[in-house]
This record gives sequence, structure tokens and C-alpha cells, in this order.
Amino acid sequence: GRGGWKDPRHLDSAWVSVKLRDLNDNAPSFSRPHAHITVREDAAPGTLLATLHAHDPDMAGQQQVIYQVVGGFGGALRVGVDGGVTLWRPLDREAPEGDTGVARVIAVDGGRPPLTSTATLTITVADVNDCAPRLLPPTVLHVVEGAPPMLLGVLTATDYDVWALGHGPPFNLTLDPSNPPHVTALVKLKYDPHLDSGRGGAELWTTRAADREEHSLLEVQVRVSDAGGVAATHTVTVIIDDINDNPMKPASKTVYLWKTQGGGGSKAPLGRVYVEDPDDWDLEDKTFQWVGPPHPLFSLNTNDGTIFASSQLREGRYDLHFSVSDRVWRQRGVSANVTVAVRLLSQESLAHAAPITLTPTTPTALTRGWTPTQGGGGLGGLVEGVLRVVGKRTHTVEVVSVYGHPTTPTTTTTTPSYHTHRYH
Repeated sequence: GRGGWKDPRHLDSAWVSVKLRDLNDNAPSFSRPHAHITVREDAAPGTLLATLHAHDPDMAGQQQVIYQVVGGFGGALRVGVDGGVTLWRPLDREAPEGDTGVARVIAVDGGRPPLTSTATLTITVADVNDCAPRLLPPTVLHVVEGAPPMLLGVLTATDYDVWALGHGPPFNLTLDPSNPPHVTALVKLKYDPHLDSGRGGAELWTTRAADREEHSLLEVQVRVSDAGGVAATHTVTVIIDDINDNPMKPASKTVYLWKTQGGGGSKAPLGRVYVEDPDDWDLEDKTFQWVGPPHPLFSLNTNDGTIFASSQLREGRYDLHFSVSDRVWRQRGVSANVTVAVRLLSQESLAHAAPITLTPTTPTALTRGWTPTQGGGGLGGLVEGVLRVVGKRTHTVEVVSVYGHPTTPTTTTTTPSYHTHRYH
């Protein structure tokens, strides 16, 4: 009506209630988005490093927040339901990760879609004197047998720990008490705190002439300790270089060769012509030759004495006669006889063959004292052990090949035409 907006008789009012529906439009908020802590590297697993709590104002502050941790020393950290970051495993300042790690703590709310926030935790690992010092190279030294007392080399050390904290030099070097008598009788260590710019070092000397025929090498145990008293024992290898100081004597050996039936293939190496000679680095001083006409089924390398067998060999016994000369000792025509015993391997035998890898050992050590007919030695003990497993009454076990294997065997194997064993 007329004057309605002014006449209260024509006006009325009402309250309107507007309810807001909550939307997940707020990401969790960290009270500390960045934190930096220092922890000792010997801190125990379970140690609380920091608490990074996040709050979400959505749902009247009752929104659930869960936490994840990413990075920081390759999975060494865990985060709890309250944002507490703890150690899962021990830290190592000297590990490839280094002394500083950065972890990201991620807070995820329960909305749809969920919203996230990230806080950064920087961790500095404080050094602990937990690394023993180690010797710097060279740790393999040489001395010629028969040489008078001499300086072998200077030994110095280093340490992965922080030297500024007293976890390094000066280093102290001594001969370890575990050294056997023949080592302590041949070498001595002279410690000098002024060596290596005051870090400490030691000179390793021989005390008398060494004989390679007594000991081809010396494994010298050296104890190294740092300023904090942390110590470790390291091996210094002293190789006694051979000289041709022994005349050779006549000798003989037997070579056992297993040949596959119908097998051809290339020539089979049977090893070297054998004479009794304690020296082992004097091959350049020796020459080898047949006594009489060469055998048609065998060949000889006159420079290194290696014998090769023809693929045409038949089963049987072959007696070969050689002579060896040594220019240093002016020896000529020293007798060296080699007997080659050839046996045939059937295809059935090869089908039942199985390779066995043994470590740590060498063919020489394994076959020492063993023959195919009498057994004995380490290899004989191995054969006896296999027989106990498969049964002596129903099975026989023969060794058809012994050879060094410097690398890990692959899954692909081949069957050679010849299998040889050599013993002196």
C-alpha cells in the first residue's frame, strides 16, 4: 500500500539461518616448517630427533592428519602419528650419505581429495671416534732374497674420522704380538712420530737376509692406533723375490690324463717338464729339450718346458724323456722324465660329472699328497666325503680335472676333450 516501506503496519521481518558446509580447503599447517638438529652418529635406534606437528583447521580442527617421511640417510628415519621423527637404524657419518641429510616430513589430511604440506628436517651427524685408522699404500713390499738388512718401505696411516676432534693423528704403529716368530726374526718396525708431517709413521726394515725357499712371502701384522686409542691390525705383505741360488737335480713326475672317447679337439697342455729346484723365478735361465727323437704324439716348448699332448692319443702309458739346462749354474742335460697315463672317459661318465668349486684353496694345495690310485691329501678327503654321501658299495668317484678358477663360475659350462691332473 501507499507508504508501505514506511508504515510499520505493512512491514514484517524474519531470521534466516545459513549453514556453511565444510570443504577441505585448508592444507595441514606445520608449527615448524623447517628444523635443524645435530645428532651423534652412535645414537641408538629409537632416538627421537624432532617433533614436527601439523594442524588442520578443517572439520572444526578435528581433521585427521597422517605423516610420511622421505629422504634422510636412505630410510634411516621413521615418523610417528604425532609427527615425531625417530631413528630407525644407526647413522654412520663415514658412510656414502655423508654427515648431512635432509628429510621431508609430509602431512596428509583425511579430506577428499587429500591436501598435503611439507616440512624440512636437516640433520647433521656429529662425529664419534668409531673408525680405526688404516694403512696407506703401498702395503705390498719387496726384498730380494739374500739381501743384507735394508729399509723395505715407510708406513703411514689415515683415518676417516674428524681429525679436528682428536679422532685422527698422531698415529702410533707397532708390530702386533700375533706375528709368528719367523716374521719377528726377519723384520722390525721403527716408529717415528715426526714422519708424514708429524702424523706419525714407521720404517719397516729387514734384520737379516731372507731366503725365499724358506718363506716366499711374509705377512707382517702391523697395529695402528689413533690419538683416541682406537686401533686395528693391518697386514703388510713382504714378497721375497727369488734369485737362482740353487742348482737343479734330476726328477720325474706323472701326469694323469682323461680323454673322452671319440673326442678330438686341440692339443692338451700337460704342464711343465719337472726338475727338483727350490727356485721358482728362474725359468728364463733354463732351456728344455728331448732326450733322443721327439715323441710323435707330444710336443715340447723348449723355452718354458710346457708339454702338449696330441688329440690322437690312445689309452695307455707313455714314458717321455727330457733334459734341462741352466745357464746360471752351467748345468747341462739334467734328466727330467715324465710319465703320461691316459685313460678314456665314456660319455656316460661325463653325463654324471658334476663340478665342485672349493674356496679358499688352490689346485696345488688341494692335490698335495694325492694320487688317482692311492688317494690321500685334501682331495682324497673330499672324494671320501662324496663316497659317504652317495654310498661306497654302489658308487665310485673319480676326479677327472683339477684347475684354478679365479672368477665366479657362470651358468654356461663346456666339456673339454681332455681332463688332466698333474702332480710332482
